[in-house]
Order: sequence, then structure tokens, then C-alpha cells
Amino acid sequence: MEILDPRQSPPANFGISLSTQPFRYSQLGDAHVRLIHLNAGLRNDGLSIQIHENVSLENAPVYEALSYAWGESRKTGSISCGSESIAVTQNLATALVQIRNPDKIRTLWIDQICINQDDVDERNKQVALMGRIYSKAENVVVWLGDGDLDDGMAFDFAPRLLSYLPPLSAGHGVTRQGLVARHALPFIQSPGWIALSRIFSRPYFRRSWIIQEVALARRAAVHCGPYVIDWDVLAAASSYQMAQATDAENAHDAHDAVAAITELNRHDHGRGNNLVDALFMSYHFNCTDPRDKVFAMLGLAQTPGLKPDYNSSVEDVYLRTTQFLVLAHGNLDILCCVSHPKRIATLPSWVPDWQAQVAVKPSYSENNRTLTVDGWCVDTVATVADVFAGNDSMSGWNEFVEKSSHSGSRSYTEIYCQTLLAGESLPGTPFDEVSAYEAWKNLGNRRLKNGSYKPLTDLSDENEKGVEFSFAMTEACAGRRLFTTTKDNLGLGPSEARVGDVICFLGDTPTPLVLRPRESYFELVGECYVGDLVEQGHPLPQLTRNEDKRDFTIR
Repeated sequence: MEILDPRQSPPANFGISLSTQPFRYSQLGDAHVRLIHLNAGLRNDGLSIQIHENVSLENAPVYEALSYAWGESRKTGSISCGSESIAVTQNLATALVQIRNPDKIRTLWIDQICINQDDVDERNKQVALMGRIYSKAENVVVWLGDGDLDDGMAFDFAPRLLSYLPPLSAGHGVTRQGLVARHALPFIQSPGWIALSRIFSRPYFRRSWIIQEVALARRAAVHCGPYVIDWDVLAAASSYQMAQATDAENAHDAHDAVAAITELNRHDHGRGNNLVDALFMSYHFNCTDPRDKVFAMLGLAQTPGLKPDYNSSVEDVYLRTTQFLVLAHGNLDILCCVSHPKRIATLPSWVPDWQAQVAVKPSYSENNRTLTVDGWCVDTVATVADVFAGNDSMSGWNEFVEKSSHSGSRSYTEIYCQTLLAGESLPGTPFDEVSAYEAWKNLGNRRLKNGSYKPLTDLSDENEKGVEFSFAMTEACAGRRLFTTTKDNLGLGPSEARVGDVICFLGDTPTPLVLRPRESYFELVGECYVGDLVEQGHPLPQLTRNEDKRDFTIR
């Protein structure tokens, strides 16, 4: 951890400029940006910058890019720029006072200053360039906000935590929980753990834009007040803190965000990722403008046919994005992102509402709101259980399964366990799902249900199985419900699934989808898992014969 010069702490009247003439932006050329020179200053010095306009991004000088939360949108701070001034938010002014050098200029790209926010056409073009802007920056400066002694404790604790443990990749098949269990760690309610948790509760980790800004970074340094730490160190500490929190239902969304960024960064520093996967990640993030749920992800994938357009409505952005992905990819993967209820009631059922919480070439109707694609109807929902609500749901789910009938060679316990995990294998574990399920039951919800946080070092190998099963089960079942079908299959489906819904395979999508029949069309409810309908990730051949194929009109 590095501590910046305390003389740079923001004064009470930071960022106030005597200039009254607002800065006048010049028009930018294609693939050109503005960069700022943040002038050196000490504690009581006002903020001043120079803005360099029309810098070719291809031939730009060395610069850093700021990643931060705007905070309160009202611009109460002001920065001198020669004889002019620029209004900025309080959080940005605080950041600039803190990160400026005491003795030399710092060259930065900052969206709030470098983009003319009043020019929608410029915003469209500059947002389209943001992936390149962050990937070309020498360093991404992550600003979490003001810091105090607890934040300093967290930044000091994170590298010490890593000294206890090897990297996760060195586990050689041992689970994340297993690594933690085999190395004595501080008690989870120790001051260091608590301080680290508070770091990840900051609004910054809820921003949609951080996925692109940090995943594309060559390197990133995290600032919290005067304290500085390398992003990779903080990300590794996040992974182990999540492992130490054995109640998976209460695991912080921020840890998932950090893990997602780390995974994206491994793929060629975030470039060339699947846009559908990136959009799915956006479900767990917030943004002031709901259109940014899509626009903030565009820099992560090669999507030349999709451009930011702030003149379009939220509904139009979501609709056009879905149409583009279905046509461009030649499959219907994005349909698996549909969830209910939707905040935009007028969206067609087959279009994901990214604000909601979770290859046959198709055709569209003239009004672009009806999707027609061919596929197969393979089963029908017969009964449904309650929506998963954590470990308290399990007694009801167990009773639901015990009342269900099943015909087949596999035991119903095996099918049930695999359904609870949505068919996913437990990562890095040498034990099967049934034994892990039994270990979880034998654990008696000792720590997973009653909120007790006893250190993981007391867990035997057998109990470790139960902890790992609980993590995987909670992730798979969140927002879903069990159901049985008219063909005696057991499945895990969306919370909105009802009796009478049909299970279908559409186009080349290997994931079964739940559709709701209407008088002359279908509504898409969401994706589901039914283990007896798939084999090695593909529908059973007998279910998708050509003679059984039909058209589905979805609204």
C-alpha cells in the first residue's frame, strides 16, 4: 500500500474557481479526443488544468484514464482552465485534488471534462471510443472516494492477507474454500476483514462502466483518499474474502463484479469478449442512464454494427441490441438472458430488460416487435415449487421432489442434486454431487443458516464438500424455482414459470427455454435446466428430429 503526501488532502473549499466564463469546446475530429494536463498543487491550492483538444487517439502521448463514480450529478465544483472554468461534480473535484502531483503535471483522460456532455452527437462518438481510450491508457486511476483510517487498514490488510495464501491458480484442483481452510487466516470478524468489506460496499463497485474501464486496463491503481493499492492485489483479496464468507446468500455483489473484471481481463485484456456474456454481467451493476447498461459493454466486444445513440429511447436501445445479436451471431443465446418481471412493460417478451434483476436465421415482423424462429417443443410444465429463498427453501423443495414421480435409470437423488447445481460441476473438486449434497445436509446448516461465522479452519474435508455445494447451489438456484413436467422430468426454471408453460429448443441454442402459449403466439419466460433433455451440452437427438420442427412466433 502506498500513502500519498497528506499535504494533498482536499481543503474545505477545494475546486472553487474565480473564473466565470464557461469553457467553450471545439469540435472533435473522428478518432480524436481531449486530454487534460492537471497542474501540480498542494493542499490549499485551487484546481487548474489545461485542455488539449483534437488529440489523435492513435498518436496520443502517454496519459492515464480516471475511473470513478460521478456521485451526485449536480456540479458544485469548478476548475480553472486558463481564463475559463469547467463545472464538475464534487466527487471528481475531490479526486483531482487528491491524485494531482505536488511538483509536476499529470496527463489524464476524464469523461466528465474531456467529453462535451451537452453535445449528444459528440457523446455518441466518444462513448464508442471509450474501449480504446482505456486500453491505450498507461494506467487506469481507480478513485473510490475519500478515505479514513479504516480504509488505510483495509489497504494494509489486503497484501498481508495474500502473504498467507498461494494464488488460486496454484491450488491444483483444491477448491477456493479448501485453500482458505488449509491456511490459518484472521477471524472473519477481525478489523481487517471488516475494513475490507467496507471498501467493497462503496458505490464505485456498482457502476456498469467499471467493467469496461478496468477490464481493458493495462494496469490499474486503486485510490481511496490518500491510500493507494494495486488493483490486482485488491482483486485477489476480494476472491479470498468471498471464500471466507460461508453464507453464500450474503456474499457481496461487489466480489462478483471484481471476479468478472478479472476474468474479462485475462482474455486479451478484455478485448474480443462475447457481448452476450458482457451484457449478462451488467444485470448486477447500476447506471444513472439505463441505456448505459448496453453502451458500457460495447467496448468489450467486436460489434461494429452497434453504436451508442443517446437520441434513442431505452426501449429502442434494448430492442435494437437484441435484434443485432440474434442476426449477427446466428443463434439465440441472448434469449437466455430474458428474466421477469420487466421494468419496461412494453418490451417484447423475447427482449431482455437489462434493468431487471438476472441458428436458423430468424425473421422479424414489420414492426420489429415479433420474432419468428423454428424449433422444437419437447415438454410441458406440470407442477412448480416455490421460488428459491435461500436455505430456508430446502425443506419445501425436498418435500416437492419426494412427491414427484420419475421414470428412468438414474436415481432421483442424483437428478435432484444435479438440478440444484443446474448441471454444473463443482469446480476443482474430486467428489461427486451426491456426496457433496449429503455432506451439506450433514453439516446441518450449522453455519449456512444461522449466521454463525466460525473460522473455516475447523472444517473437515467432508464439511468442505458441503460448503462448496452450498456456494454452487445458491448461485444456480437464485431467482429460480423447481418444476416437474408431464414427461416426469425435473427441472430448474425462472421464477415466473407456471403450470402449462412449454419447454422448447429454438434454433441452434443448446439451452432449453420456457415459453408461455397464447392464442396466436408465445411469450418468452426465460431459460431453464432439465438434465434429462440434454446430453453433453446438446439436446437429445430424438427430441430435435426435422419432422417435429415448427415455427414459434414470440412477442
